[in-house]
Amino acid sequence: MQRKYGYGEWVIRFRWGIILATLLVVAAAASGARFLDFSSDYRVFFSKENPQLQAFDALQNTYTKNDNVMIALAPNNGQVFTRENLAAVEELTKQSWQIPYSIRVELAAQETQVFGVFFGPIETDMAKGFDMGKSSPDLIADGTLSAIEQGVEDIFIDPMAVQFRQDYFADPKALEAQLSTFHPG
Repeated sequence: MQRKYGYGEWVIRFRWGIILATLLVVAAAASGARFLDFSSDYRVFFSKENPQLQAFDALQNTYTKNDNVMIALAPNNGQVFTRENLAAVEELTKQSWQIPYSIRVELAAQETQVFGVFFGPIETDMAKGFDMGKSSPDLIADGTLSAIEQGVEDIFIDPMAVQFRQDYFADPKALEAQLSTFHPG
């Protein structure tokens, strides 16, 4: 009587050939990994003839591009929360407040005005339940339009925004201490 090999017996009988074939398949598949890359350019999803992409490019060429800045800090000593490292973060934050002004410089040649509008909490459904001073939406809208008519570029509308700006530029550390009292933890 002739014995038929089952699948398990077949695998055991040809194990070295299966292992070698598996390693060759894995090596061949992995060799293509060097061609993998990541692109954050959304244009790879659209053809050059896409009308929405063409309109977006025309808009950016006319006005400005949406450029993002990401700043990452990696301290040499591996400790983020040291006096020196936090002082560097504070200085970097202070200098980063200047970044929006570069858009004004970029767009000045085409006479495009850029306004920064800053405000505190507004009386909305989202702010219900928070016990703090809130500004009315009308105050924000009227104050913004009034400031634009006067040519003010950095618009701090309500009392909270005005106070925040004064405190930040006067003493950032004191403002930091004040804001830390709002942290629930």
